[in-house]
Amino acid sequence: MDLITEIKGIIEAKGTKEIKEIKEIKEIKETKETIELVKSQKLEEEMKELKEHEQKQNNYLIVQIWYLFFENDFVCIFFVLGLILYKNPLDVQRSQNSQIQTPTLNVLGNISTGTSTQTEKLLETDILEIISDLLENSQVVNIKKVCSWLLSNITAGTIDQIQQVIDSGVIHKVIQLMECSENEIKHEACFVISNGIVVGSKTQLKYFIDQGCLVKFINVLDSSKSKILDICLESIISILNYGKTMFNNENPYLQEIEENGGLERLEQLLNNESKRVYKQAEFILKTYLEQEESNSVLSDEDYF
Repeated sequence: MDLITEIKGIIEAKGTKEIKEIKEIKEIKETKETIELVKSQKLEEEMKELKEHEQKQNNYLIVQIWYLFFENDFVCIFFVLGLILYKNPLDVQRSQNSQIQTPTLNVLGNISTGTSTQTEKLLETDILEIISDLLENSQVVNIKKVCSWLLSNITAGTIDQIQQVIDSGVIHKVIQLMECSENEIKHEACFVISNGIVVGSKTQLKYFIDQGCLVKFINVLDSSKSKILDICLESIISILNYGKTMFNNENPYLQEIEENGGLERLEQLLNNESKRVYKQAEFILKTYLEQEESNSVLSDEDYF
């Protein structure tokens, strides 16, 4: 064998070996890709099964919570809440699932309409913290509405319970909702503050005033809902009474009403279909805002 033939043979042998190695590398790579694909498919299947299981669990939970909403036995509610809601009813709120949040809030709202003791038990949880977070961050109208309704039940309770709501820092968020474009939210927010004003202490009343509620009540006087007008007017009367008691003839809240269109709105309410509404509006005008009758203060009994 001559030298050229020998060299050619070596090159061919080397080339064959390299080709074989390349094929082996390619086969290994394809095998790895196949394994990764199988793993990925298996993972997707497992994730799908997990989501389906989670959805079934959520559906079951939703049904159970709505059942509680229509259950009037508060002892049963507390007992089952402890079992269903992982021993903490507020854990469910952190699911960020409005389908779960809504019935849970309704159940908790029902509890807050019960006895003072039941409301106290509710306040022992972090309900106020959760509500504050939902009012600020939730984009679901019904969630904000139900949160406000729940708060209004609490502020209709005792002075101590109202103070807990104040101390939670949620009131300024509720005040903001009193000018919300969604009437359902706005009206429930009005109930929260109105209940706090009517039931609360003078110190608490002053707190609500300082948060800017008077102007908000004035702005809601264009509502067509008699019940909303009623609570707004009742709150305005309480504020004016407080101003009269604290400042005598220098009632600063009269000027605030006049400067924010309150006089015009009150005069329009004199033609309201609701007797209670127009009587309250008339009482405010005659007792506080008409200069010619400023020395002849009428009593509540003349109007209510």
